[in-house]
Amino acid sequence: MKGKHIASIAIITVVKSDESGLALTLDSILLQNFQNWKCLIVLGPCIDNTEVTAQNYSLRDHRIEFMYEESQGVYAAMNDGINHTHEPFLIFMNAGDSFATNDSLLLLYKGITNGEYDFCIGNFLIDQEVNSRVPGVGGEIDLIDFAFNRNWGNHQSMIFRRLSNKMRYDTKFQIAADFKLVLQYLSVKKGRRIDAPIARIQSGGVSDRKLVEGHLEKYRIRRELISGLRPQTANIIWTLLAIVKITFQQRFMRKQ
Repeated sequence: MKGKHIASIAIITVVKSDESGLALTLDSILLQNFQNWKCLIVLGPCIDNTEVTAQNYSLRDHRIEFMYEESQGVYAAMNDGINHTHEPFLIFMNAGDSFATNDSLLLLYKGITNGEYDFCIGNFLIDQEVNSRVPGVGGEIDLIDFAFNRNWGNHQSMIFRRLSNKMRYDTKFQIAADFKLVLQYLSVKKGRRIDAPIARIQSGGVSDRKLVEGHLEKYRIRRELISGLRPQTANIIWTLLAIVKITFQQRFMRKQ
């Protein structure tokens, strides 16, 4: 799909010493049937051939560019990517993650432009299985729906209309800054879900290793952004139940 009437998508890819993961992600992007995109690789300090891999892919396709970022964390790097792109739509697909099908970009583009939405989210795959299939998938979503949806999704399966200058990842949150950004976005923007697998993500990341810390960060974020007695009561109950469940699961795993 090419033509000046088609809005371009910026894909921001953060990487640090992961040449094979970067190649996997870029190969997935190059296979997309929706072709009107730009990919900006944000390179953290690397001790392997990741930088060479980024250079080779940028020579292979002019739509792939790269920049350098000091080691200030993944969310700071994603903010740098936002600051250095100008396309009307944004997707964050970090090294090691990939699109689920060759039509993933097209599905997201249609999802966000059909009805003039500002935010669109699809399903994601882990170990070849679809996650995030929840009641009401395929319809509009709002702040409360997203805030208390257990399978709220991952940034790899989301597309944003261009963010305002004030909308950036809050780097004081090491695990759930993407969760906060979406809640901020949905407080003033219009969002929807589509029932289609968009991204294939790697398990075992920071959010998987620090589940309790992640839920505590989400609790703080809900408390900051959502007012009202009922939502805040739900926030407390939701967080406590999640932590109790994780604790029992971890104890059970240790006994085996």
